[in-house]
This record gives sequence, C-alpha cells and structure tokens, in this order.
Amino acid sequence: MSLIQAYIDGSCNPNPGGVAYVGVYIPQQEGIVEEVKYQGFIGKGKKVSSNLAEYVAGIVALKFLYNFRHEYDITLYTDSQLVVMQVNGSWSVRNGTYVPAYKMLTKLIKEFRYVNIQWIPREKNTIADSISKGLHNGSRNSTKYLLTKLEESQNSLTVKDLQQILNQVETYINEKSQQANIFSNNNNGKFFQEILNLK
Repeated sequence: MSLIQAYIDGSCNPNPGGVAYVGVYIPQQEGIVEEVKYQGFIGKGKKVSSNLAEYVAGIVALKFLYNFRHEYDITLYTDSQLVVMQVNGSWSVRNGTYVPAYKMLTKLIKEFRYVNIQWIPREKNTIADSISKGLHNGSRNSTKYLLTKLEESQNSLTVKDLQQILNQVETYINEKSQQANIFSNNNNGKFFQEILNLK
C-alpha cells in the first residue's frame, strides 16, 4: 500500500484567547516527499483556541499533500482526541470557534483516496508539538507567518478567514516546492486546484 504519513499539532497560549500556531511535520519518504517542517501563525484573540489550531493544522497538512490525493493513502497523526473522534464521527460537533475549520477539513478529506486520522500520545508527537510552539531547531528560521488580519470581535473564524490562511499556505508551498523541490513527483502543472468552496 502506498502511504504518506504526517504529524500535526496546534498550540494556543493562553488557551483559549491567546496566540495560535500550527505545526506540521512530514518525514522524508524517499522517492515520494522530502522532509517538511512548517510552522504557521493563524491568529490571536478571543476566537482562537488550541482546538481550532489542531483543525487548521490538519487542513494545512492535507494542503501540502494534495498533489498526492489520488495515488497515496494519507495518515495524519495527532495528539488531539477531539479532532480524531469528531472527524471519525464518534463525537458530536458542538458550537465552537473550530466548527468552520472542522467543516473545511472534512470537506477536504473527501478529495483524497483515503485519509486516516489517528491519535497518538503527545510524547510520540514531539516534533510537530515543538514546531507549533517554535521550539524545534530551525523552525523559526523557516517560518512563514500567516498574517490573517483577523477581527478579534468575531466569535469564530469565518470561512473567509480560513480561505485567506489557506491561500497563503498555498503560496508558501509553491515557493518552497520551487526552491527546494519538496515534492518528488510534482507534475509541473498547477500545484493546487481550488477545492474549498464552502459558503
């Protein structure tokens, strides 16, 4: 079975209502993808939380891997039980700042051949965790901050907010793939297609 693995994490300090970052770690898989360590700032203020950051980290990881959606199965490892249980349908989704990101992630998953979101204990997710907190060696130097100009008076991120984040992620990935040839089987076409059309 052709499989790509990625590790995701989100942090918010203080939680909720602090400053939120995502961390994505994709180990090198020879002949498929080069190592990716990515930290992104997603917002600050009342409407951000660690749950929101965890969901956005999943979206960002799948954006990185979107070019492989038909050829490879994807496993996302996270230490967030909330993300795992809600995406798998075991827990209900209630009102919260993360709800638009939940909808966007589940919509994105449907574009892939197969995505498995699997829980792991935090001690097995240390790289993604440290990236999200800016503690991993080199993560600060390679950081692309996603300055989204979010309105702190809003109660939750809007789809427009999330799309702005993802547009900047796409720009970052395209720049990095051209500079460092991150993706070994890049097909020289447009790297992403617009797939997130939530209203």
